[in-house]
Amino acid sequence: MNTVLLLTTLVSACVGAPQYAAPAPPSPSYSSPSGGSGGGSRGSSGPHIAIIQDNRSPIDAGGAYNFNFETANGISQSESGSSVQTAEGTGSAMTGEYSFTLPDGQVFTMQYVADQNGFQAQSPFLPVAPVNPHPIPAHAQEQILFAQSGQTPDSGFYNPGRAAPAPSAPSSSYRRPN
Repeated sequence: MNTVLLLTTLVSACVGAPQYAAPAPPSPSYSSPSGGSGGGSRGSSGPHIAIIQDNRSPIDAGGAYNFNFETANGISQSESGSSVQTAEGTGSAMTGEYSFTLPDGQVFTMQYVADQNGFQAQSPFLPVAPVNPHPIPAHAQEQILFAQSGQTPDSGFYNPGRAAPAPSAPSSSYRRPN
């Protein structure tokens, strides 16, 4: 009987003990990181990268601006821009460059111009269309050269290999269609 009483007391103590839930996840906090390599926001993950250089000029009355920055891990960007007059009205034009280090150690650099002609990027890392492995046939090359010359088929020079036929006089006799 003592064993039953002891067993019942143990089971009651276990069931009656306070149950602990998993701790609630921390509420998200968004704070701006402090500058420099020693500071940083609390709870941020990842390394803090020092900003080595950060030069910015405000946009002036004419719409011109420029900036450049460089970080300790090799990322850099510089850009300058201005407003320009186009046929459609006032637009903007900018030139710039950015670079960073790829995982294999190469430095990726991209120069760009964005203006009324669109965005034009230059970099040795951009893909290049393959060279056509087949030669252009003579008749196709002739048509390409003709198109580049700006002539029209009506000019009599449509096929430079043959002389254009002389125009014939209109006929006064007509036949009935079949």
